[in-house]
Amino acid sequence: RSSFRSRLFFHEMGLPVVDGVNGVLIASRSTDAPMRFVNFKQENHEPPTPSAMVADLPEDSDVSYYRDLSLPLRTTTQDGEVYNNSLGACGTLMAADAVRWKKI
Repeated sequence: RSSFRSRLFFHEMGLPVVDGVNGVLIASRSTDAPMRFVNFKQENHEPPTPSAMVADLPEDSDVSYYRDLSLPLRTTTQDGEVYNNSLGACGTLMAADAVRWKKI
């Protein structure tokens, strides 16, 4: 936990900081099988979107991590679906705003 806070301190001071995931990625480049990030591909919500990891950082005790099923990771499939579902509502909103702006 203290390294997390010191990393924030260094970042706020303008120093370059590498987080844990990127540190592991950089270290993996010295192996014969470096890590590679790829898109999570789904068709009809299969495989199911994994749950995001949540960190509980209470002031008086150690950090605890858990996954919450109601909080899925953001994926290109899920974000695209949310975008497509919201197009109709946003179009209506934007049309109403355009009418209001013409009156100004």
